[in-house]
Amino acid sequence: MTVEELLKELYQAQHNLFRYRFTVRSGKEKSIHLLRKWKKQVAQIQTVINELKKEINTPTPSKKDKNIQEDSKKLIKENES
Repeated sequence: MTVEELLKELYQAQHNLFRYRFTVRSGKEKSIHLLRKWKKQVAQIQTVINELKKEINTPTPSKKDKNIQEDSKKLIKENES
């Protein structure tokens, strides 16, 4: 899914949560299990969106960075011996 699709789905889930809160508080609905369901869905969608944003903003390691990591691993192994 794209971020735009996720944002649309997030809006829909937030809207459902908002509407259902009013039905519960007005006394029309006594069961709160759907409140938990909508809260969970909103949280899951937000988590996916945040993970996608992290992937987009995370730079890929350069060759120099990889060499530094390998060198540091070698040094650690040598010191352990």
